[in-house]
Amino acid sequence: MARGHAFYRCKASPDYSLTVNNHPPSLAVREDRLLPHIDAWLATIFAPDRIAATARQVVDADAAGNREDPTVTRARATLVECEQKLAKYLDGLEAGIPAELIAVRVAVAQRERKAAEAVLATAPPAPTPLGFDEVMGALTALRNLPELLETIDQSDRAALYQSLGLTVTYRRVGHSEQVKLRSTITSGGVDLERVGGPTRNFATRPLAVDSGWSEFSRAA
Repeated sequence: MARGHAFYRCKASPDYSLTVNNHPPSLAVREDRLLPHIDAWLATIFAPDRIAATARQVVDADAAGNREDPTVTRARATLVECEQKLAKYLDGLEAGIPAELIAVRVAVAQRERKAAEAVLATAPPAPTPLGFDEVMGALTALRNLPELLETIDQSDRAALYQSLGLTVTYRRVGHSEQVKLRSTITSGGVDLERVGGPTRNFATRPLAVDSGWSEFSRAA
């Protein structure tokens, strides 16, 4: 706090031997310069006419971030390949090919199949993708958020930001400043009750929304 204003201060870690992205030894930014950007973004993504687009963004990001482990994918492919090989070898036996000619290949295929089955048996279950209707139902509970942001006091605002899992990343590039915002709503839900809205539990996995970098002119 300085001259009645709250500041956020960032210091470069001494663990870095080189300056990262021209990061100065330390910098500070006034809180009240960031708040308008934060509130404007939140009001936009949770506005009633934008919730569907936000829900689609959450669903797409969830699908992209929950792809199957490559090891499991390879094991599934190996299992299919081994079954095809063994079926081919069986056809060969039935066609009259001497068993000793293909016995080694059968043994190899069986070992590979057993190894693939072991991988699949110990693999964690694949996460269930978030559904659009599920996410829409969760985000609709926040339709009054834009109005709440205009009236809540500072302590309630801090609690709301925490409930929304808000992360603010700040950087200076040349003569401009940039911020990137992320809201991660967890299964505990968002406590809006104390600021005039309902409390709502959300999906079984976090719902994450990112803003991307936005730029604004540095104050004198």
